[in-house]
Amino acid sequence: MTLFDIVQRNIRRKFKEYILYFVSLASSMLIYFIFASLRYSTQIKKEMINNVMINSVLQSSKVILIIFIAIFIIYSTNFFIRKRKKEVGLYSLLGITKKQIGTMLFCETMIMGGVALVIGILIGSMSFKLFLELLMDLMKLNVPIAFELSIKAIIDTFIVFLAILLYTAWKNSRVIYQFSLIEMFQANHKGESMPKGSRIMAYMSLISIGLGYVLATFFREAVKLVQNPKDPMNPFMDPNIIPFFILFAIVLGTYFLFTSYTVIVLKKIRSKRKIFYNGMNMLNISQLLYRVKGNAKLLATIAILSATALTAVSTVVAGYYFGQSETKVDFMQLYGASLFIGSFLGVIFVLATGSIIYYKQLSEAYANQRYYEILRKIGVTKKEVRKSISKQVSFSFISPLIVGLVHSLFAIPIISNMPIYNIIAPILISSGVYCIIYFGYYVLTAYSYFKIVYK
Repeated sequence: MTLFDIVQRNIRRKFKEYILYFVSLASSMLIYFIFASLRYSTQIKKEMINNVMINSVLQSSKVILIIFIAIFIIYSTNFFIRKRKKEVGLYSLLGITKKQIGTMLFCETMIMGGVALVIGILIGSMSFKLFLELLMDLMKLNVPIAFELSIKAIIDTFIVFLAILLYTAWKNSRVIYQFSLIEMFQANHKGESMPKGSRIMAYMSLISIGLGYVLATFFREAVKLVQNPKDPMNPFMDPNIIPFFILFAIVLGTYFLFTSYTVIVLKKIRSKRKIFYNGMNMLNISQLLYRVKGNAKLLATIAILSATALTAVSTVVAGYYFGQSETKVDFMQLYGASLFIGSFLGVIFVLATGSIIYYKQLSEAYANQRYYEILRKIGVTKKEVRKSISKQVSFSFISPLIVGLVHSLFAIPIISNMPIYNIIAPILISSGVYCIIYFGYYVLTAYSYFKIVYK
């Protein structure tokens, strides 16, 4: 059996495990190709030759898209490599050289990514006309749309993803050189220490977030406060600093919220005997306490990114919703393009963050296999295990989502420059769709987690 035969066998055998990653990867490539095609489209250039704002929005959205996709691909491939450390160690034990193992991992990553790239570009090419018609409809431009295939967009997409895939493939191929055989065979059995949690930091999180919310609520008053009535051109403090201060306070508060406040709350619950010793609560709370240390930074990041995405999408939806009454063509074009771009970026964001939480939880599932095996031996039922898993997984999905939703409610009125009660319908629509997709990821994660630990 040649090295290439092993690569083919591994991809076929593990394709079921890779299916979500593959679909997310192909979807990311499809959406990027659509954006690149819009950027190079002669029909877009013809209709918006003088609209510098829309062209700059398309260009900047491409950069944001690349960053999101790169983070997602790198994190996801890291998950699969961590999961396969034992397998890689076994190859080494059987006498396969480090160079051959590295080459095998490199080829697997490139083949999987290459197939996803081809599928993404093919579907994108066939569906581009449909997306272009949708964009023109949102922008209220009644123009005939012809089929268009941009070679520049294909080259652009190919170069961007080739660079990302080459980096991840190279990084994966180096794993055999970074760990000893013992470390590889014990990759899933490393325990985590109990986090201490700081009460000062916990209280600081609430104060910091509260301060950010107060400044966001009374933003206009705060701006007036720093202005100099005698000399409006020379304010006491630059008003532009206020939004950055709000952002800093909320980001810092969110970080402390997940690293310290959640630990203090869980320890407080653990000290209440009636709650702690009720059913599976003892095991659930203990598991969350030991895992919160490794998850805190990730959950804080996802909460902030969720707030950013929800704010951006809700703002463009609200702008388009109220902008339809305007007669200005440029205004509708801008909001139509923003709604189109914001929706696609929102989809990519949900795919990326949902998948990252999914893979993080599955990493914990593989690490907890022995733990759940012991629970079964001492008489814990299948129903109780399923319920325990659902509660633990829900914490990783619900907590950053709730924090992100609340953050966005305070941010939207500032950015949209409209009172919250005037834009409640667009906010509910955007948040509702977001929550439904996240709920789908939660169900899939809980199901996959249970299958892993209850083999």
